Amino acid sequence: MPAVNDIDVRARKRAAAARKMAAPTDAPRRASTARRTQKPLVPPIARKAALAFGIIALAAGAGFGGYHSWRYVSGAFTEMRGALLDWPQMAGMSVQDISVEGRSLVSKEAVLAALDIRRGDPLLQFDPQAARARLESIEWVEAAIVERRLPDGIYVKLTERNAVALWQRGRDFILIDQQGRQVRTVDPNYYGYLPLIAGTGAPEQITALSLLLAEVPVIGRRVRAAVWVGQRRWNLTLDNMVEVQLPEEDAASALKKLAELDAKQQLLSRDIKTVDLRLPDRLVLQPNPPAEPPAIDKNAPAAGKPKPPGRTSTSGVTSGQG
Repeated sequence: MPAVNDIDVRARKRAAAARKMAAPTDAPRRASTARRTQKPLVPPIARKAALAFGIIALAAGAGFGGYHSWRYVSGAFTEMRGALLDWPQMAGMSVQDISVEGRSLVSKEAVLAALDIRRGDPLLQFDPQAARARLESIEWVEAAIVERRLPDGIYVKLTERNAVALWQRGRDFILIDQQGRQVRTVDPNYYGYLPLIAGTGAPEQITALSLLLAEVPVIGRRVRAAVWVGQRRWNLTLDNMVEVQLPEEDAASALKKLAELDAKQQLLSRDIKTVDLRLPDRLVLQPNPPAEPPAIDKNAPAAGKPKPPGRTSTSGVTSGQG
């Protein structure tokens, strides 16, 4: 049996060893302190400058490489686009047919110039919207529809302006459409079927005049000319050259009254020059002036009187007796 003192000594040794192992060492702390106190080999400002230089070099390299990469990609894209545009032509999708509807007053040459396309051009290179804008800039065209029709056609539908009158302004004659817009100056000999209007501001009143004449068609279809007087009322010239002077207000009622009188009394078939409807309670007629008698040649022999003897005329030769 071991002695009590021996057991106590061994226990104390084990406890001392355990405390020694658990106690922290100062070596790491001293090493860390030494590192903090040691001076850096490269100064901080040099490190920052090196870092900035590296960033600039990296950016420059990226830009240089990106520029050459973009040139390559752009060139490849251009070649691919050209191939795509040429493909329809190689596949037979080129313009072979141009169909135009609604063309009456616009010339064929004007339509083709506005389309700016030729037979054999690639169909997909044709821009319908740009062509439509060019067509609608033509003076006679009010609206246009332009379409590509596969595999090889272009379809055009025109809505032309409807000329309803010929406006005389001085020596010029200008076509007027149904909205009173001036289309262009023309030779009146080619548009004799249109009614003639005159007077300052007459084109702006053409719609109102058309409605007025449509309200009394028995008179309206006989109108050949109309003058806008003082920018307030109309004077109408009928097909028999009778002038009808309309009032400033309620011209439709005045025309209806004239139509009723003509139906009952054949008023417009009389030998009259003017029908004045400007007064609301009466109608004034101005007859045509009497025809002048034919001029009398004082040198002509009187009827039944013989020619003077001794003179005859034969084939323009005059001879005398004796």
